[in-house]
Amino acid sequence: MPFRNRGRKLGSPLRKLLLAALALVALTPAGAQAFAVQEVGGLNSPANGIALGPDGNVWAAEEAAESVVRVSPSGDVVGRIPVSGEPVAIAPGPGGRVWATLPESHQLVWFDALAPSPTAHSISTGGGCEPIAIALGGGTGFMYFSKPSDGVCTSEIGRVKDDGTGAVESFATFGATPVGQAFDLLVYNGKLFVPDFGGDVVQRVGLPALSLEAVVNMPAGGGPIGIAADSPGNIWVTLFSLGKLAAAPAGFASGANATVLTPTGGDLVEPIGIVEGADGNMYAPSANSQLLAATAQPTFAFTPLPAGSEPLEVANGSARDLWVTDAANTRLFHLYNPPAPSPVTSTSTTAAPVVTAKPAPKLSLSGKSKQRLGSFVQLQVSCTVSPCSTSATGALKIKTGGKGAAAQPKLTAAKSAQVPAGKPIVLKLKIPAKARAAAAKALDEKGGKVTAKITVKGKSGSANTPITVFKVTLKK
Repeated sequence: MPFRNRGRKLGSPLRKLLLAALALVALTPAGAQAFAVQEVGGLNSPANGIALGPDGNVWAAEEAAESVVRVSPSGDVVGRIPVSGEPVAIAPGPGGRVWATLPESHQLVWFDALAPSPTAHSISTGGGCEPIAIALGGGTGFMYFSKPSDGVCTSEIGRVKDDGTGAVESFATFGATPVGQAFDLLVYNGKLFVPDFGGDVVQRVGLPALSLEAVVNMPAGGGPIGIAADSPGNIWVTLFSLGKLAAAPAGFASGANATVLTPTGGDLVEPIGIVEGADGNMYAPSANSQLLAATAQPTFAFTPLPAGSEPLEVANGSARDLWVTDAANTRLFHLYNPPAPSPVTSTSTTAAPVVTAKPAPKLSLSGKSKQRLGSFVQLQVSCTVSPCSTSATGALKIKTGGKGAAAQPKLTAAKSAQVPAGKPIVLKLKIPAKARAAAAKALDEKGGKVTAKITVKGKSGSANTPITVFKVTLKK
């Protein structure tokens, strides 16, 4: 979760909004689509980042399960690759590669997406802050990644050759200017754009020299986080803390103010991801189970997603479609206009069939991703299609502010329970008293962190459901 910074005050908001609006490049006319929504299950944990791979499949970061999954355009899981940590961001690279960041492991990892059985190739990002965002550097020959400050370390931008060879470089400044606290990156038209979450600006940086060219102001306390470009030449930013969007021409003058766009017809809640769709509209997931489309005028339209979902990141598919991750459940959303896109041939050893039958029974997990430290960790379990019997085990990960390995005491397993189809139940896992005391002590220390990782197994009739994982951050 990004760190909030209250930022600075701006002068005359109305005047600056009008000036910024005049500076915007003209947008291509477009209209919001009425999407059909397909739920795509079979994941081993909720997913974070997502991207279309060079193999025609969608790649998503199964964060809590410590794996990267491949899904065919028809919605079948066609491959899964374990990694040495919890993956966050996904980005395609040249040479048929797909890249991911592993923050807690301080690593990048890349895969040969065109290989019959892709494997993970890890690269250390060194000390300092954890790597979060990653982006292809255009024709520079590099992959660029961000290392945003957590309040203790110093924000940096890193880069490594886009073929995965050579040493990793990290930079804490652009000339004399500190690097922004970036949770997303954009390389567009030979420039690197860095949204500074804590500083409420976007930095435009020349490549490959990493020289600061200009900054554009975001509203105070806006929390700029996700960033994308549109075809006419504007950059768009999600304002996490305000629930709004901002836009500016990519060639903005330094010190200019972005145009702030307040959605109508619904609420945009804690937006992170953003992308330009094939129709020219900008799409941003909203944590209140919706997907926002911002059209040219601008006008706004919301596509509802299933209740209980927390849409997080969005990516284009291969056929004018969109894919969205759900931070609260073990599924993806595939948004398309009928007819559904035809599947491509998978490069895995198992061909991906077209989905024609009802999906197999599966478990979906939901609940608060942040919970107060107490006697229990709890989550909701749902079962699709058929009744399921389910059980859960789990462990705390207690990381102290000092050095040394994190302690991982086990939680008391939840009893087996029957989950009627379509009727969620609540599972509680007890935190032993000694573990609770150790966790409370760690949270009192600077840099201390406590998470709970819960593994859920299920069975429906004679068939086992995919193992699913639920992760919770605990606070005092």
